[in-house]
Amino acid sequence: FKLMLLLRLSPIFPFALSNYLYGATSVKFWPYFWGTMLGFAPGTLAYVYAGEVGKALTLPGSGEVQPWYVYAGGLALDCGILK
Repeated sequence: FKLMLLLRLSPIFPFALSNYLYGATSVKFWPYFWGTMLGFAPGTLAYVYAGEVGKALTLPGSGEVQPWYVYAGGLALDCGILK
């Protein structure tokens, strides 16, 4: 599970190659499933947040709008965590 989670968090390995290697080895289903789910969560949250920032900055009246530096700081924080 730990290895699967760390490999899914790493942006270095291409998904097609790593998926092929997981199928060729004896990786069990549940460690693969949970490692993939938890490993993809930070990237997914960063994409969702980036979309919300883009929406808030481009569409007037699209909900609660914060000053631009709040969005820039949140995006920088997300990028810093993912690195």
